[in-house]
Amino acid sequence: MQFIHKIPFPLFFFVSMAFCQICLAEQSNEDYFDEAEVPLQVVLTPTRTRIAVVDSPVAVSSLDHDILFKLGIGSFEDALRLVPGMLVSYNAGHTPMISYHGTLPEVPRRMEVLIDKAPAYRPGYARVDWSRMPLKLGDVKSIEISRGPSVVDYGSKSFLSAVNILTTDPIDDMGTSINATLGTGDFRDFSLKYGMPYNDSSFSIRVNQNHNTGFDEDEYGDEYDDDLKSKSLFLKYSQTLTDNSSLYFKAMYGDSDYQWHTPADEQYLQRKTDMSQNNSTFVANYEFSGSSDGNSNTVNITGFASSFEQEQEFYNNYIYGFFFDEVKAIDRHPDLDAAEIILNYDLYGAFPTIDPTTQSSEEVQLLSNLMAKLFTTPRFVESVPGRQNQDAKEASYGLEVEDTYSFQDIVYSTSVLSYRKIYVDSETFLGGKKDDYIASISNSTRIHISPKYTLHIGAMFESAGRVDNDAFSPRFALNYKPVPWRSFRINYSVANRLPDIYETSRYWEPMVTFDPGYTDLDEKNQLLSCQFLSF
Repeated sequence: MQFIHKIPFPLFFFVSMAFCQICLAEQSNEDYFDEAEVPLQVVLTPTRTRIAVVDSPVAVSSLDHDILFKLGIGSFEDALRLVPGMLVSYNAGHTPMISYHGTLPEVPRRMEVLIDKAPAYRPGYARVDWSRMPLKLGDVKSIEISRGPSVVDYGSKSFLSAVNILTTDPIDDMGTSINATLGTGDFRDFSLKYGMPYNDSSFSIRVNQNHNTGFDEDEYGDEYDDDLKSKSLFLKYSQTLTDNSSLYFKAMYGDSDYQWHTPADEQYLQRKTDMSQNNSTFVANYEFSGSSDGNSNTVNITGFASSFEQEQEFYNNYIYGFFFDEVKAIDRHPDLDAAEIILNYDLYGAFPTIDPTTQSSEEVQLLSNLMAKLFTTPRFVESVPGRQNQDAKEASYGLEVEDTYSFQDIVYSTSVLSYRKIYVDSETFLGGKKDDYIASISNSTRIHISPKYTLHIGAMFESAGRVDNDAFSPRFALNYKPVPWRSFRINYSVANRLPDIYETSRYWEPMVTFDPGYTDLDEKNQLLSCQFLSF
């Protein structure tokens, strides 16, 4: 299975550019500001090289630390609200859901998220945990969001968008700083940061502790508990090896506990969830550069490793009769609906209809067995408390080699070779351990044809172990700048999205554990498909 998104290459854009050229040619250059007086915003994400926004082959938004600080923004979800097309909502006070153009916000499979080139997207669980990342907004130098399917440099997850979070360097965190924020709803946030230089190297450390009680009420006005407690650690080290080479390490670790409670009542779907998560990310980068006769070459070698572990107990009330063998047999039959039969009996006292003239002998036998069980089990529709284990572990390791060549400041060519290995372990969602790999090679070339025209040509070839079809994603763009700070762009691109482990290997087999004394059922029972899908 493969998803493809194309942007057309309309002719009328060429006509528009020609019209702009004719109109602007009639005016003198003195009518405009001097180019030196117009500060042009520079971004890194669209082509992996520093480039002015007006020369970018894709629409890009950049939010730097100073802008976020002046606006008083303290979280990633609030920062991304500033980006056109971003949808931000909440599943709970501690679980923001962010997607581009509203495409499945809880599971944003069409948006790649990177932290210093290390993917933050969890392929085994198919999501990004924004509020539980081991990173705080104060650690961020800038957030660059490339919008649209023209981001061929970051793989299939950048189907519609790529969010690149660039953290500060250790040299930016020199000295000691203490920050404390208190607010209503028992909100507390404390952080301590310390940095020091040493010869040709610099080091910094940041520790943080956060507590947030989330929303007080749900959408129905009922009491709602969704507390979040988190701790994180961020270590950074950089060293200048020679005049042409440097090395840096960045390590992040986060641990969080949070809850999802609704008031205790007699509802069949009353929920209570206690969860804890810890995740870590390690990034190492070596850079070497050289130049001669106006040409330059830079090589970046980046290795990264990340791990995620979730421990979760999901408490719920279940209908007692759903776990009898007679109901399980009906649930496995393709033409019978166990949930509808049991709910009709519970709500209206209606017994299942048995009609030998329209039903097969197997269906009649199954329904007859259920009828006998209903007559002999008075507690059939009572609710009993149980819990599900939804633990999950994920780990990924990757290596990326990036080579950038510049010729006379006219041609810039960046080639990237990347390999990533992924391991996931979840009995509930995947039926055990799964693994996959993603390998890719890409090139992005930028040619400054003239001061007014910039040509972009790029492509990526990507392969994954659990998918039969490989993906090839080309890109072409032409930028025209009638004035230094304004540009018109035409582009053609094809974006491919390869399914992740959660889609290709999903195997739902949740087990419910009952506490002794509540029921005479076995301690562990498999949840029916009709029950599981209702969640």
